[in-house]
Amino acid sequence: KPMAIGRHLMIVPSWETPPAANGRKTLVLDPGMAFGTGAHQTTRMCLELLEGVVHGGNEMIDFGCGSGILSIAGLLLGASSAVAVDIDPVARDIAEENLQRNDIDPARYRIYVGDVLTDGSVQNAVLGSYDLLVANIVADVIIRLAPFARRCARSGAPFIVSGIIGERRDEVLAALKGAGFTVECVLESDDWIAVLSRACVGG
Repeated sequence: KPMAIGRHLMIVPSWETPPAANGRKTLVLDPGMAFGTGAHQTTRMCLELLEGVVHGGNEMIDFGCGSGILSIAGLLLGASSAVAVDIDPVARDIAEENLQRNDIDPARYRIYVGDVLTDGSVQNAVLGSYDLLVANIVADVIIRLAPFARRCARSGAPFIVSGIIGERRDEVLAALKGAGFTVECVLESDDWIAVLSRACVGG
């Protein structure tokens, strides 16, 4: 069924008639083989944090993009472009389908398949200077990803992470701070954690 998330988004399966927008952006998305429909607490919290930091014209990167829900939402909310990367080739196919469903210009979205933690060619392909970063994965990957994410982040860029169970909260926060991010906000829902951090200015 259609799902209102935060203040600005409505997620609607393709077989449902979108309800009146009432100022919300409609994100058409079907449940599929790749993670991310908006129903899980981690995705929902990421979307709630995301809508607060997209200011229009953002260049963003989505680590572990799954269905592409976060980066597609970012584009609908006003980001100018998005780079997405996932270790699973199924994610590329699903994300491309969801781009088409939402009438996103393919020129605004690039998808890479590979392990950004270990594959130098993938790292080189996605390395850039982004002003918005998201990663809804798991704690272990976020901890290992944090230094590379900082290399990709402009000073002051928000980095939203989730997929973190409550008992791993302190480890993730320490890793973010150690990599050069400041923690601005921590959300919690049913023992899942989402964090809004920012790349330290001048760091």
